[in-house]
Amino acid sequence: MTYARARLLLGMFGVGLIVVLSAFLLLARYPLEVLPDSESWSSDDLTALALVFGCLAAVLFPLDLLGGYLLPNRWRPNTISLNMFAAGWFRGVLVQGTLFIAASLLILLMGRWLGTAGAVVAIAGFAILLVGVQLPIAKFVGALRNHAADDGDIDAKLERAQSIVSTWGWKPRPITTLQHRDTGFTGGIVGLPGMETVVLPA
Repeated sequence: MTYARARLLLGMFGVGLIVVLSAFLLLARYPLEVLPDSESWSSDDLTALALVFGCLAAVLFPLDLLGGYLLPNRWRPNTISLNMFAAGWFRGVLVQGTLFIAASLLILLMGRWLGTAGAVVAIAGFAILLVGVQLPIAKFVGALRNHAADDGDIDAKLERAQSIVSTWGWKPRPITTLQHRDTGFTGGIVGLPGMETVVLPA
């Protein structure tokens, strides 16, 4: 099995696990037992949200360890040290936990103030905000570094590629090249529609 296929299967399993687990918990009505349902604020709100996120981080840790440390080092030995993985994992959990709790508190605030419509607005607004700041978050969490290409012809090649796709009717987008220790990093397209940035692996 190739490294790319192993990463793909791991990703599919992770998404499937979250979907199945979420469906089970919703059917069991477990969130109603642990999440705040009062219309008044208390310290229990923050405690419950931190507990839920802590459980999520614990459930996903084996997958994080597999995808972030074991798989890269199986195919490319000594690619990522255990200390490097641990530092990245804690940084990722800290950022994701902060965003999770901030979003949850915003949803609670809007829901308590304006009801279901307020909660929906909070969810949509936070989602749009997250899409807009994908790149800086990814660079911080993933320790992605800007990379000046060693190949002097790279700019000309990118310009040629952009001119080709522009003939197809696709408006060229800004391009940035980022570097990561895991050579499985593939880049992607980030940002709000019409304001996207194309991220290429260095």
